Amino acid sequence: EAAAAQGDFLAGLAAATASAQLNDGVLPWSKESSLSRVPVSFDPRTTELIFLGTGASIPGKYRNVSAIMLRFGDMSLLMDGGEGTLGQMYRQFGLDTDDVLCGLNLVSISHIHADHQSGIISILLEREAAAQRLGRKVPPMVVIGPTSWLTFFKYLGAAMQIPEISFFGTNSVMRRGLPGHVLHATGLPVETLRTHPVNHSVP
Repeated sequence: EAAAAQGDFLAGLAAATASAQLNDGVLPWSKESSLSRVPVSFDPRTTELIFLGTGASIPGKYRNVSAIMLRFGDMSLLMDGGEGTLGQMYRQFGLDTDDVLCGLNLVSISHIHADHQSGIISILLEREAAAQRLGRKVPPMVVIGPTSWLTFFKYLGAAMQIPEISFFGTNSVMRRGLPGHVLHATGLPVETLRTHPVNHSVP
């Protein structure tokens, strides 16, 4: 029975990976739940770049692993989110963390290494809980990342009841940019968004 279960899991994993590759890593966007949000106006006085983590693969006492938040007033996007990023948000924002989580509508994952993405699931779960505590309705989180992360999310999401996301593969966003209506729905004062390839080799 264990061998059969393992076979079913691997077959499903392969099918999900193939599906993500055939669709260029793009999941359908739910217009009904997301297009009502109006983009905020850009104001440099309320724009912040917050380094929640700048460490390497092992967190240190004073530096957590990678996570950078760009805030535009009440709206924000997160670039990477290693393990412990949610805790860093609570340290940074304190009692305002629920508001910040509800205004976080886009996450970009640079690559699949754990120190860049293993904290994203916790953020998705806590964002949903924050919305319930505040009595708000938040749109599905827009996630940009490698299609291999989507495969991981599908299996973990089924087990942990993780909220719905709208996923766009890194390669798709690099070639065509994030679709305008999707970017509009995040509420971010950004006209275009593209990913860019970089060399992440180790000397």
